[in-house]
Amino acid sequence: MYQDEVKAYYDYTLNLYRLFWHGDTRAVHYGIWDSHTKNLQEALLNTNKFLADQANIKSGERVLDAGCGVGGSLFWLVKNKGIQGVGITISEKQLAKAKELQKRLGVVGGISILCPIS
Repeated sequence: MYQDEVKAYYDYTLNLYRLFWHGDTRAVHYGIWDSHTKNLQEALLNTNKFLADQANIKSGERVLDAGCGVGGSLFWLVKNKGIQGVGITISEKQLAKAKELQKRLGVVGGISILCPIS
């Protein structure tokens, strides 16, 4: 399959993506804009809120973030929805960055980030 190529892509682009992260979102997306949204960071956080609301995620639930990248959405869910979760990434470099961010943000309990493909 193409998993080696996908992994190589994410390993290679991690530092490039860091140039485009917006604040604490750790996201590189367009975001969801509404009449109250003032900037891109708010739009990106709106995406997390919208998806959590659509999935009806409640405090204490366990969430799988498949393709979590460096964990931005998962960390947001822990802090804002009180979930427990597991993030999965294909990239060991993304995993290392996610674990670094996890410690720095103080999001350590009830959350695991894994790279099952080595």
